[in-house]
Amino acid sequence: MENNCFIGIDVSKNKLDICVLQGKEVLQEDVIDNNPSAIQRFLVDMAEKRGLDLCSCLVCAEHTGNYTYPLTLACRDLGCRLWLENPAQLNDQGTREDDRCRGARNNGNHRFL
Repeated sequence: MENNCFIGIDVSKNKLDICVLQGKEVLQEDVIDNNPSAIQRFLVDMAEKRGLDLCSCLVCAEHTGNYTYPLTLACRDLGCRLWLENPAQLNDQGTREDDRCRGARNNGNHRFL
């Protein structure tokens, strides 16, 4: 299946930093609560607004144990494909002098995913 868009998510206990990409174009950036209903509402509203099929989007996030659980529930319930990455891999990448990752290590991880 071809990916129509990528949804990069930086996961923390109470919130998610989200970046929606189509090709190299940033379609939307947002911060939402980290709970299944808020995540589902965001994904459905974003897809409708952008005319995207959620089944052709790939949700990418760092695996942060229990903090990732609401995202896995929301993606399961919506039938979204979810890719979870080891946070150590992201931190190794984020320390490079890359335009996408300048500044504090955690700032912008949702775009880097």
